Amino acid sequence: MQVPTLYSCAHALALLLVTSLALMTSSVDSHANSKREEFLQKRKVHKLKALTHQAMRRLASLNSYEHFYSTYLKNILRVRVPGTVGHHEVKQFLKSTLRDSGWTVKEDEFISPTPLGNKKFTNIVATLDDTTDRKLAIAAHYDSKLMTPENDKYFIAATDSAVPCALMLDLARVLGDKYIEKRKTGEIQSLDVSPMLIFLDGEEAFVNWQRNDSIYGARHLAEILEHAPHDNEVHAREAISSLDAMDAFVLLDLIGAKNPQFFDLHDSTTNLYQHLQGIEQRLTEVGKIGAHLRYFPGKPPGPLGVEDDHIPFLERGVPILHLITIPFPSVWHTLQDDEEVLDPQSIEDLRKILHQFVLEYFHFD
Repeated sequence: MQVPTLYSCAHALALLLVTSLALMTSSVDSHANSKREEFLQKRKVHKLKALTHQAMRRLASLNSYEHFYSTYLKNILRVRVPGTVGHHEVKQFLKSTLRDSGWTVKEDEFISPTPLGNKKFTNIVATLDDTTDRKLAIAAHYDSKLMTPENDKYFIAATDSAVPCALMLDLARVLGDKYIEKRKTGEIQSLDVSPMLIFLDGEEAFVNWQRNDSIYGARHLAEILEHAPHDNEVHAREAISSLDAMDAFVLLDLIGAKNPQFFDLHDSTTNLYQHLQGIEQRLTEVGKIGAHLRYFPGKPPGPLGVEDDHIPFLERGVPILHLITIPFPSVWHTLQDDEEVLDPQSIEDLRKILHQFVLEYFHFD
């Protein structure tokens, strides 16, 4: 038998301390992971509150394409390639319009290498109530693709994505007005879930679409949010990130041409997609949407993989609702993607559906 020495006793004590600390750390990590999973479950149990038929008719009657066009869309229908005057002025227009509608606006500015050298990009992130634990993100890219003009005709990317951006500004007004109204009447003090509008920069490739020459803004923002702790200090201590706060990431793209169709592309948001189907059906039944090719027909006929701004968020586990026209508009990435291709009736119908969807999601009846 070996007689214990002072060294061996100290060594044993050190081992005991290390083991105890490891067990404590493991216990803390396990508790944090449990709290994080509990938090993420709230995404799945959120219920939308359907509008009454009377409220639905009243909301649908407020729409006017002329107002939508003159107030929002015409200010975005221009060249928006990063680094151009048009891009800067559209960025300023988006920010000022959001602030005028009562939203808190933040910018995510960064410089990234591209095949054409370093470029500056700016994502715009707006929230209606930035004190809430959870957010529903609605997004579109506001940049346009670099294309060579022909006969003084420039690429203004009407469907890709001027109309989606204008739709989001329109939602900002509707939600902002409702939020202010309900706070004035004392019906609400704060929201359980806040809308978050994200205008992404640098979606388009400068040369050829590939991983490191596309979705610059989405890649940067997803990484930033993944590593940013939740604004609520209690949630931050539970290892809940700003990205975890997203109920879902709703991406609008290639919208504005006649007879668009949007398929249910992600099982994680089938419940939200089916709610859109229900709204379309109810608006049709009360005569607020006329005869049309069904906008939300359901699951696609076969496997579909579309690379878009949602990818970095999807890879990090955020539920995705991808509202992109399939098949793509015939004018996609051509100089003909301009005002002439836009169909006011389809845009009006989608405005009505989206207005009702967001009011029901945030319980703004």
